[in-house]
Formats: sequence, structure tokens, C-alpha cells
Amino acid sequence: MSSHHQPLLQAVLLYFLSLTVNGLEKIYEYQRYDGWYNNLANPHWGTVGSHLHRDAPSRYQDGVYMLNTDLPSARAISELVFKGPSGIPNKRNITTMLAFFSQVIAYEIMQSTLVSCPLEMHKIPVPRCDAVFDAQCIGKTEIPFVRAKYDKNTGHGFNVPREQ
Repeated sequence: MSSHHQPLLQAVLLYFLSLTVNGLEKIYEYQRYDGWYNNLANPHWGTVGSHLHRDAPSRYQDGVYMLNTDLPSARAISELVFKGPSGIPNKRNITTMLAFFSQVIAYEIMQSTLVSCPLEMHKIPVPRCDAVFDAQCIGKTEIPFVRAKYDKNTGHGFNVPREQ
């Protein structure tokens, strides 16, 4: 083929290539509701029914499954993290939106699975004179909660503590 026809051939090829590309439908990615393939390197991470990731070792009272009563209550942690003077910006830029968003995430995780069986009811102790839950300073207020479902293959010994 002569060299003066080469630019014409390239132009024709580019034209047909552009027709092919323009004819392709756009492909959109959506996260799946069940969590599969939301992480392409680890497609099972975050799937419904998979273990929740644990960044630190478990701290069960008995080392296996019992709630640790030596740790601060969830209400005390909530107060420590979120409480501050009204209308004054938080030094860590934490707003009530974080509290509400955290609650939504926790609710979604808990509602995506069933509760444990048998049903495990527990109570979160509320600090005395808590402005929201113990305004009368009675000191006997507790917030009831149901413990989350767990993997029945865990929680049988020190080497296999309970996993959600």
C-alpha cells in the first residue's frame, strides 16, 4: 500500500471505531443491596450474613461470649463522644449528624440480620442525672436492647470467641 493512502485508511478505521464506541450502551455500576462485589478485590466483604470486621481483639467478660461489664456503657461513650455545649462548634468537627448517621448504620446492620436465638435481652446502664434519660436523677434508668445475631460456629471457646 502506498504511503499516501495510509492517512486515509487510518481516518476510515478511526471513523468506524468511533461508530462502534458510540453505539455501545453506557455501563453503570451500582452497589448491590446484599453487599456482594462492592469490593472487587474481596467480593465477600460486607455481604449479608458475613462476619463483621474486628479491628481489635474481642473483650468478652469470659473471653468467649459474655458481655464485659467492666467496660464503659454505650450511653457513657455516647455522651463522651457527642455531648458538648449547644451552638458551639466541636473541636473534632463532630456534629449531631454523625450521631444520627451512626444510628442509621447501626440500625441497618441490626435489621439486616435476625436477633440471636435464644433471644438475649440486656440493659445499657444510664449514668445518674443523664440529661435525656434520667433528668430526675433517680439513677436506676437502663436502656433495653436485644443482642445481635451471631455465628453459631463461634463462641465455644477461647480460640473461637463469638463473632457477629
